[in-house]
Amino acid sequence: KGPRSVKILLFDYTEAPIMYHQAMRKWREITPVDSDSLIYRPIDSADSSSWESYSAAARHSQIIMGINNRFFLTLAGEKMELYELKQFLLNFDFSKFPKNQ
Repeated sequence: KGPRSVKILLFDYTEAPIMYHQAMRKWREITPVDSDSLIYRPIDSADSSSWESYSAAARHSQIIMGINNRFFLTLAGEKMELYELKQFLLNFDFSKFPKNQ
């Protein structure tokens, strides 16, 4: 069964906008999938470009967010359903993230 865990990574690309756009383009180019065993789909959000993924076999969930054309946030959950991982997003006040100039 193994331990449950969440990994949160936040990158600030204020000094590297080209790298930010390259990272975001990678996610935009993947074809959405929504099946019983695998999910990869965009998330509707006014403030970010976001995607979620879930593998039922591995019980691995992931949320990727591009925020204010500057920040790249990754939340990865091991042995965790996608709806459980989404609860961690409630800890972030995205309105306080600085805007890219």
